[in-house]
Amino acid sequence: PVTNLHFVTDAAGTRVTLFATTTAQTMVFDTSGSKSEPAVLEERGCGIGCSLMNEEDELIVARDEAIYTYTVDGRGPCFAFDAPKVLLRRFKHYLLLATAAPSSMAPNLANGDDRPPVDATESRVYSYNDPTTFTILDTKNKLVAYTGVVPGGVRGVATEWGSIFVLGGHGTMDFFSEKDLLERLDILYRQNLYPLAVKMAQNGNYDMASVAGIYKRYGDWLYSKDDFDSAMLQYVQTIGVVEPSYIIRKYLDAQRLNNLTSYLQELHTAGMATSDHTTLLLNCYTKLRDEERLNQFIHTQEDYQFDVDTAIHVCRQAGFYEQALYLADKFSKTG
Repeated sequence: PVTNLHFVTDAAGTRVTLFATTTAQTMVFDTSGSKSEPAVLEERGCGIGCSLMNEEDELIVARDEAIYTYTVDGRGPCFAFDAPKVLLRRFKHYLLLATAAPSSMAPNLANGDDRPPVDATESRVYSYNDPTTFTILDTKNKLVAYTGVVPGGVRGVATEWGSIFVLGGHGTMDFFSEKDLLERLDILYRQNLYPLAVKMAQNGNYDMASVAGIYKRYGDWLYSKDDFDSAMLQYVQTIGVVEPSYIIRKYLDAQRLNNLTSYLQELHTAGMATSDHTTLLLNCYTKLRDEERLNQFIHTQEDYQFDVDTAIHVCRQAGFYEQALYLADKFSKTG
């Protein structure tokens, strides 16, 4: 039997496409009349109320093991979400899911013992009055924004006045409104979920300085956990926004010269280094006795975004005369 029908009109308003699902198939029809037979997108369907069209005119189908996307050309990406689906709705970039919980997980008596059956679905019996799990999926940021149990099951979901209303089987009405971006970020900060906070801020069109501020928070948290390498990866993202001396002092105090060297190199690459930064970087190379990176630094700089006199002085003091001579010769320096 047919479980869902969705009509889609193209941008010109001249062609109408019909997506249809049955319990066994997912299909698309060209209603222009050029093709009489539907194109079968997949030999699997879905239940009633478990499909919809998104803003990109893609068909979204919720099956027990995952959520799938389809276009007229076939199946697209899918999102793993393992739970028996009973309802699918949409609100902005959120997917609203009602998933049933089995009212009975009794053993399959044919097995003669209380081990799980070979096909666990055979023993699942669902009741209309069972509690239902209601989940809000943030598809833009790839996270679960909310999940909770609705006693008596979800009877309906409405999205009106910029909010979500969920009618429960016991006469309850749950109301959900989207928190503003600052509130959502604050929740992620409290849970130390900084990578998600960065993605959410970027998707929310935060400016570079604001995103860099999140990277700084993330770096500080990792640094406090003595994860110096990972912290430096975050601090590098703050170049041009956060004062370099803030990061430099941290790594000088911790005697993490390799990390500090990486940061100073990135400062030079970004054209944000001063002569003091050059002096410090070259001193790092010499203290680490890292002749390879020292040579790479002075030989591969195309526009030499550093103070040449400073570089020559540091190389001479550390006994790297060959490198000092190279720079002096290249820039006709004497003395």
